[in-house]
Amino acid sequence: MVELVAVIGASGAQGKSVLKVLSEHPDKYKVRGITRNTGSARVQDLQKLYPAVEWIAADLEDMASILQAFAGVDIVFGNTTYLEPAILQKVDAGDFDAQFRQGKNMVDAAVAQNVKHIVYSTVVSAAEISKGKYTNAYDPEGKAKIKRYIEESPISSYFVYAGFYFQNYLQAGVRIGDKVVFMYPLPPDSKQLYVDIEEDLGNTVELILSDRDKYKG
Repeated sequence: MVELVAVIGASGAQGKSVLKVLSEHPDKYKVRGITRNTGSARVQDLQKLYPAVEWIAADLEDMASILQAFAGVDIVFGNTTYLEPAILQKVDAGDFDAQFRQGKNMVDAAVAQNVKHIVYSTVVSAAEISKGKYTNAYDPEGKAKIKRYIEESPISSYFVYAGFYFQNYLQAGVRIGDKVVFMYPLPPDSKQLYVDIEEDLGNTVELILSDRDKYKG
């Protein structure tokens, strides 16, 4: 049976990776790309590369649009980001659940449309691993809260944890003389997990979906 997969943020780094890999398995998956603007240049480029992908405009802030986007869907790949300008503005104004509400809308719409599986891209809670020392890392805490909400839902859930994007270095270099210096506030002996997000994440999600009993929860 071919399953219909809704990929949220399908024109972004994570979503594009998932869309790319799942599109390579038409015998297993039909991909529906979910993005706020289906007329963007980025989406138009993806349409040329992956003509079998269906595109629907929807916004995690708009429940009606998400319900429509999830109609008939078997699997949702979801990602939320604290770094969206709209989310940052709300957090700056004291609304610390702005990201969580997007995730809640995603889950509630999936439940309403009888989606069977959710794969969510999350991170570890800074508050938990620091034993309460760091509680104001809003992106990790927002994602951790969404993860808990997904776990409480009736939908089978799977979670993927991405490392630090190698692609971040394309924007983070500072030229000093004849050198390009990359500066991050990390101890010199720290160990950082890295990922080629555009190549690795989609393969990870496909692996999860190929062995769901092993990776469930």
